[in-house]
Amino acid sequence: MTRANGCPAAGRRVLVVTHGGVLQAVHLHARGGMYPGKMLNGSLNTVHIEGGKWAITTWNDAGYLQAAGCAAAGFGGGAGEA
Repeated sequence: MTRANGCPAAGRRVLVVTHGGVLQAVHLHARGGMYPGKMLNGSLNTVHIEGGKWAITTWNDAGYLQAAGCAAAGFGGGAGEA
């Protein structure tokens, strides 16, 4: 996340791979509350930060897993699946 225009990542795309706790903190900051549902493993979450404002544009999207033949419930499959 960038905080100043002098940051090397300012104005660039940044990929962050993290766990659900950090994602909950991002959701809290961007929307003022915790995400009410289950965070799916391997889901895509996109946040745009501009002028100090955080906007979530994609959250908890695991559709690409289904397209790849994996369970829609997230990486590793749902209950009872191999």
